[in-house]
Amino acid sequence: MVEPQKRPLQIRVQPKNKIVLPKRPGAAEPEEPAVEPGKGWEFYNEEGIRYFKEGKYDAAETYFRESIRVDGKHPGVYYNLSATFMKQELYKKAETWVNKGLEIAPEDTQLLAFKQTIDDKFN
Repeated sequence: MVEPQKRPLQIRVQPKNKIVLPKRPGAAEPEEPAVEPGKGWEFYNEEGIRYFKEGKYDAAETYFRESIRVDGKHPGVYYNLSATFMKQELYKKAETWVNKGLEIAPEDTQLLAFKQTIDDKFN
């Protein structure tokens, strides 16, 4: 499957230091600003999970990426971001983030199992 080309997202700072991502063509607008500066990685991961469960994958992706940016030592966040891409059928991105997670935690069983799933289905 060929992944559609997408422009890189540009962030902008709104008044009150809220960071908002522009809308991707065809994507739903997040109901809230995508990222709140100054929070810990756990906050962003939990918000990403919340948005993921609501099916708001663009917002979930933003929060998971911010969690990794704040503290990229937690393999579960890489798994969450990869799962977000899988739900959107962005398989190469899912594989990329599983591999990045395995770089920091090469023996993480959840990431290894997810990588095997990706490899079995899409490679």
